[in-house]
Amino acid sequence: MKAQTFTLWKRSGGYGDALAAIGLARLLYVLTGQNPLVREEPGAFAVVLPEPVDLDALDYGRLRHNPGYRYVRLKADDDQAPESDFLDYEKERARYVAWRDLRKKARAGRALSDEERRQLEAAQPRSDWGLWQSLNVLQALGTYNKLHAAFRNAHPQELVEAVKAKLAAMAQGIPVWTVDTAFSPVVSAVQAFNPTVGKGINRPKPDGAPVANLPKTYADWFEEYLRYLGVEAGLCAYGLGEDYKFLAVVPGRVDAAVLEQVLIREFRALSQRFRYGSILLDIQSALELAKLLLHHVEAGDWTPRDVIRGVQAAYFKSLGSGRA
Repeated sequence: MKAQTFTLWKRSGGYGDALAAIGLARLLYVLTGQNPLVREEPGAFAVVLPEPVDLDALDYGRLRHNPGYRYVRLKADDDQAPESDFLDYEKERARYVAWRDLRKKARAGRALSDEERRQLEAAQPRSDWGLWQSLNVLQALGTYNKLHAAFRNAHPQELVEAVKAKLAAMAQGIPVWTVDTAFSPVVSAVQAFNPTVGKGINRPKPDGAPVANLPKTYADWFEEYLRYLGVEAGLCAYGLGEDYKFLAVVPGRVDAAVLEQVLIREFRALSQRFRYGSILLDIQSALELAKLLLHHVEAGDWTPRDVIRGVQAAYFKSLGSGRA
């Protein structure tokens, strides 16, 4: 089957749809080597390849060895982690703590030695450390890692047929959650990736059924997989005291490589210098994105809103033992 345009229907109402669209672009790049265009349409996102591809000829088997996103090893004794190419959470946290302690000394007015300055520079945390720290606090990495392990342990042919069937449905404009597959790992709907699924949306207590009782089609494994693919490329997080705020860039009509490599990565790096406060984050994110668009997107008959629709946010308020 030849395909060029893949339709992802919106249904979360939050940044979960944007994450899935960015994740779909990443998946198609991994499978085809082509750099797609991500385009928002009424009620959906369309991800368009430069050239049609034969879905039957793609190498889906490679996803069994590398699902396309990194496993986060939370503990050194995690026996589900892959042998390599994972994010070592304990190591990155130790690096952050060392940097934080040295920075406190400098801010207290104590002169740092040359060796301490070198240590401060070497200990500079990852630009996305705040994202992984926030996801861990919100207990979002359990299901994230579980699906990664499910891919690596899947029956090879079942995984191939499942991914191919999902992409074929999207190529025909069919809602992906209506397609059943033999490979169908159980995933949990997590607020950090899809804020509208849990408590706190309308008031502290949920209006409807608890997340655990949502129908299986609402937490489709492939949709969640696409969101996980989109996390590194499309999500930023910030600690605001005991609360957390997540921001996601929403594509309008933009090349996926420009979106991920320029707009989002540079935006994330710039955002580390933002003055934190919920309202300030909203203002600064809009201004910095507009500046990045002016610098990196070729001039034409467009406005910044044509390329990027905006920034969607979710604020997770600390409730003592949990966050909503």
